[in-house]
Amino acid sequence: RSKQQFVRWDRLNNIFGGTRFRTLVQTYILRPLLNNANIYLEQITDRYRLTCREDNEQLRILVLDRYNKNQVRSVTVLSGGERFMISLALSLALSSLNREDMNVNILFIDEGFGSLDPESLEQVMHVLSELASGDCLVAIISHVEELEKRIDSRIEVKSSPHGSRAEVVIG
Repeated sequence: RSKQQFVRWDRLNNIFGGTRFRTLVQTYILRPLLNNANIYLEQITDRYRLTCREDNEQLRILVLDRYNKNQVRSVTVLSGGERFMISLALSLALSSLNREDMNVNILFIDEGFGSLDPESLEQVMHVLSELASGDCLVAIISHVEELEKRIDSRIEVKSSPHGSRAEVVIG
């Protein structure tokens, strides 16, 4: 039975072009994802725009740098802060592609805030505040003290010689 299923799926894979078909399907998913990510990214910074290129039947996410004559660069050459903004925009875009029957409405962000300059941090916090004021719960895990002043409800983990303890701070 397993061999029959494998043969059937392998034949379909060969009929539709193997990896070329997979790349085509992924392109139909990636493009709307990048469009959504660009909406969020533009709220954070007007410098970058995400795009993709299909090379050797592989999809690559690229960054168009509007401040540098629209130069297209790989995500791998970005600084930590730039990468964090791109990653955040992609995370927000992924969450917006939720299906109605699988709506989670919670976003966890772990670190990355320390790599942002003050202006970028302000923009990121503005976007996250807008999300949190809607029906989305935004949870941030960070060591950046500046965030402590800006987030009303938080759980602080404090170390002591006897171990760590969690403290809920509201207001």
